[in-house]
Amino acid sequence: MKVLLVGDYSSFHRYLKEGLQELGVNVTLASAGDGWKKIGGADIILPSAKGNFYQQFKTLYLDPFKIVKDLKDYDVVQFINPLAFSVFVSNPIFNILKKQNNIVSYAACGTDYAFWESWKKGRFEYSPFDFDKISRDYYDYKNCRGFVRTFVEKSITPNFDIIIPMLYEYKIGYKNHPNAYHVIPQPINTKNIIYRNNIVKDKIFFFHGINREDFKGTPFIREAMTRLQNKYPSDVEILLDGHMPFDKYMDIITKANVVIDQCCGYGYGINACISMAQGRVVMAPAREETLQEFGINNCPIIHVKPDVDYIYNQMAGILERKNKITEIGYESRLYVESMHNYIEVAKQYIDAWKSTGKI
Repeated sequence: MKVLLVGDYSSFHRYLKEGLQELGVNVTLASAGDGWKKIGGADIILPSAKGNFYQQFKTLYLDPFKIVKDLKDYDVVQFINPLAFSVFVSNPIFNILKKQNNIVSYAACGTDYAFWESWKKGRFEYSPFDFDKISRDYYDYKNCRGFVRTFVEKSITPNFDIIIPMLYEYKIGYKNHPNAYHVIPQPINTKNIIYRNNIVKDKIFFFHGINREDFKGTPFIREAMTRLQNKYPSDVEILLDGHMPFDKYMDIITKANVVIDQCCGYGYGINACISMAQGRVVMAPAREETLQEFGINNCPIIHVKPDVDYIYNQMAGILERKNKITEIGYESRLYVESMHNYIEVAKQYIDAWKSTGKI
């Protein structure tokens, strides 16, 4: 089998690539490295906006066509976002790749029109869109940018041979799509993530990585963390930092006892899994709907939601169970090895692609 993975978010496609390769699949990853995160593992570097006007025009609107003309004869081409390229060339680029290859798949694991529309229809008790005006405007067809993005995505998504959601939230947006598949958890390659016993020293170290502050719920988390430190200055150390390369982010996680990932969604992401794999206690959304999609009733994640008092109380609860931190960290590692094993997840993707009947 020959597979092309287009784009990457927080190493999602990199880990899937590694899982597929363990199964003997010929995999090519085309990625721009997820911006400032500088995610590695790409075989083909996709263009990103840099330089003066002409250079940006060339890299965003001309170079993609030069790249994709040679990307042909793949059994599967999988996108991680319908707009993997600039919005104005995404549709023709998609059509070229669809014409030159067999199955065109979409791993729904980020912000897209279907997710926005589900929120707009009131499908969630709360959502990142409730708090992030920039993301709301991204797909608001009352403004020019939102209209164009919506138009282009809605012209692309009906043509995917299969859509595979990563979480409950993304499943909701595509439940009426004729080619929607069931939820498959995100892959994590724990072979390359070192587990360390989570030992508390003088203070419990809480860390929150800043990225899309309003979307991830940083204002709620910041206020709760500050309140906790003010009340327990001798017991707590906090750090909020972000927009750093992936390797630096990983290094900070190794020093933390508790990692607060985000709080505005229903489910947790790859950064939460990476933290758990290192043995950290993770605070992130882990609602019942999310766990049901995974076929489980509970997990080691300390659930949080966009409520300062709720987050604060959950953190205070960790302080009260300080002697359990090492145990929770170990359980977290085992959970990721079981639920998010990159080889087992890769097998599920292969089964999904085969379910189309085209390979």
